[in-house]
Amino acid sequence: MAYTIRQYATKAGKKYEVRYRKPDGTPTGKRGFRRKMDA
Repeated sequence: MAYTIRQYATKAGKKYEVRYRKPDGTPTGKRGFRRKMDA
């Protein structure tokens, strides 16, 4: 599975999001990780 981890800024500080494709090919992702390792 291919994925991308990005850092973004919030008022509370830096957070991370992960973007990936589901098995059927549709792109999806999750946001709000405090550490890159958690993403």
